[in-house]
Amino acid sequence: MIVLIELKYKPLEVLEITSRYGIRVFGGLEFHPGVDYKVPLGTNIHAVDDGKVVVAKNDADGYGLYIVIEHSNYCTLYAHLKSLLLEVGQVVKAGDVIGQVGMTGMITGPHLHFEIRDCLYDAYFWLKSILKGRHVMCIDPEDLVREAKDIPAKIEYKKYKNGMTELKGDVKDLRIKVVDKIIWNITEYTNCTNGTFYWHNLSGKTYATSILYQDGIVYQNVADHFNRFGCPQSVFIVYNDNTVDLKKIYLLSELDLSKIRLVVGGVGLRNTQDKNFVYNPEGEGFKKDINKITGKTEDQSGVLAKRNKTVLGYNKRLNKCYLLTVPNISHTELIKSISQGEEYYDIAISLDGGGSTFMDALGKYVFKGQALRRIHNIIGFGL
Repeated sequence: MIVLIELKYKPLEVLEITSRYGIRVFGGLEFHPGVDYKVPLGTNIHAVDDGKVVVAKNDADGYGLYIVIEHSNYCTLYAHLKSLLLEVGQVVKAGDVIGQVGMTGMITGPHLHFEIRDCLYDAYFWLKSILKGRHVMCIDPEDLVREAKDIPAKIEYKKYKNGMTELKGDVKDLRIKVVDKIIWNITEYTNCTNGTFYWHNLSGKTYATSILYQDGIVYQNVADHFNRFGCPQSVFIVYNDNTVDLKKIYLLSELDLSKIRLVVGGVGLRNTQDKNFVYNPEGEGFKKDINKITGKTEDQSGVLAKRNKTVLGYNKRLNKCYLLTVPNISHTELIKSISQGEEYYDIAISLDGGGSTFMDALGKYVFKGQALRRIHNIIGFGL
């Protein structure tokens, strides 16, 4: 059976190959069991997946200072390091800095030598085949590295005295993930909050009731309040060039999706980029009115009450996105809070709140509403 290997992240932010995997001329013909990436001395190297360090030593005539990390079904090797930052047995998470590019071992210039071996670490790990002239268990890492996600920028986390929590990250790393799980069981992701408004179908599964789109996949093309009351919805838009915008639309088809990576619907709170923007939740369907489908009076104004809130925000000067959770607050108080300070939000929408509000930061829950509530999607950095 072929065991598939998939890297979570690239080992470097910039990938410039100087020597590929396979037979090469280096004082004669030799087999090169990995890929060499040219990078400046001291550049951070990142773990490509969760794992445990199984080797951390010096091979002065070859790899120099190097480490081997064992993952779920394979190992990775990082050679010519500047120093050994990790010890054998140390656990690492995908994206962690595991060393810096150095000039140790047999080397002509600063670079990272990176290998993937399709086995776990055991007595036969270093086995070579004389007949084949190669490391038996090494595979070409080039395509796997190229297909892996870019390394997320550093995520900043703040917790305030009033119970408010905030994550800050790069626009390029902002993503949504459909989970359809109770909050307590969302353990495979971190640096995230609950996402858009949602509801349950007859089978109990959840679905988005806000406009939701990512990377060519339409999760919801129309907001529920359009069907109920004929209202538009504010949508937070991330373009392919990682610029951000806020628009009020009725249907996803109003946007040119060929230029867009992410669309998330919510209640529009603030938009300094549009002088005509007005906070108007009633105009977006959060009101008491006649349901067009049932013909009965329906009250959808509860979201405006003083309750837990989740906010997706953007600061144009820093080009950063923010995820904010605030306990027991009204929208009026919330808008005042996000409009102040050096890192005020130029653009902001309110996502699903109340009992759905939660945050997971740096690998642990730091604030949550009802832990057993089942939600449809989460939004975060590096998902």
